[in-house]
Amino acid sequence: MSLSLANHAQVFLRETTRRLLGRQPGQRAKLPTREEGAAWAGAAAYLAGRLQVSEEEVGHVPGHEGRKADMSPAAGAAMRAVLAEMGKEGGDAAAGVVLPHPIARPSYSPH
Repeated sequence: MSLSLANHAQVFLRETTRRLLGRQPGQRAKLPTREEGAAWAGAAAYLAGRLQVSEEEVGHVPGHEGRKADMSPAAGAAMRAVLAEMGKEGGDAAAGVVLPHPIARPSYSPH
């Protein structure tokens, strides 16, 4: 992996973490540049393909028998949703699609 792609993957991972932890009020998501787009799409696809959140998923991977899932089903669903969102953003950016900046969302749901 080139240094440039490694740097784009690092930005992708930081943004993934930030989205999973929740944005601060008024904070906006970082969108990929065209240059970052392919790295984001590739990283999202790679991680989503490696994520195992149930015993059944773990059981389908040779050599992982008896291994625990990576995370709970709820955490896995959140991770997959963020990866899907960011993978689409990356693919769109790589294709030159101009993305509107997402509206800032609160990191919590008031009760």
